[in-house]
Amino acid sequence: MLPLPWWRREPGGTPPDCACRELREEAGVIAERWRSLGPYAIPCPPAVR
Repeated sequence: MLPLPWWRREPGGTPPDCACRELREEAGVIAERWRSLGPYAIPCPPAVR
């Protein structure tokens, strides 16, 4: 499993736009091409009582 940078979607931005920006900002890399790895979900933390 690869660790992925945490990213926040800017207003009006698409998920691919955000992924491209974060890769550039966090790793200093610009990808030549992209391939979908499938859908993902971020688990919600357990409720604090």
